[in-house]
Amino acid sequence: MDIAEYTSKLPKKFCNRLVFSDTCWLWQGPTKHNQGYGRFSYKGKAWLTHRLSYFLAYDVDPDELCVCHKCDVRNCVNPEHLFLGTRRDNFEDMRAKHGLYQDKKTHCAQGHDWIDVNIYTNKNGVRQCIHCKRSGDRVRQLKYYHAKKLDSHSQQNQTRQKSPQLAHDPTPRLIPNDIKPND
Repeated sequence: MDIAEYTSKLPKKFCNRLVFSDTCWLWQGPTKHNQGYGRFSYKGKAWLTHRLSYFLAYDVDPDELCVCHKCDVRNCVNPEHLFLGTRRDNFEDMRAKHGLYQDKKTHCAQGHDWIDVNIYTNKNGVRQCIHCKRSGDRVRQLKYYHAKKLDSHSQQNQTRQKSPQLAHDPTPRLIPNDIKPND
């Protein structure tokens, strides 16, 4: 897309915050929570700049879909570098380009080796250290056991409190040392 043609569709404030290079058109304005995605208000609506750029270039509202970057530069608003996709498409694109962070790990957070005999893959396909999983399972079991024990203990106390009060007080009265009974 020609830069002049593209910028004719954009608000002046938006254009003033762009830096055009040979490939990417970089947003230099405010960003979203230091994540690198630009923010801009257009016709009373807050937009992420790459989504607004796609909308203005192709006249298609991304709505629930993701606007993904082919170039992987978060503040790039070049419409030729953007494409629509689902969250899954965005994830698969990222995985194809960079792999998964988990796949590059050689040890778990506790320092156990990521080797075949020490890896458990859960139903979502996420790797987990067997040692850490077992210790986490033990902790959960103990918490459950103690919660049940406390619950049964509190139920016993409630039944004791509901029992009828005795007519007399069975606790012995202690007489302080400085008071002596009359002889």
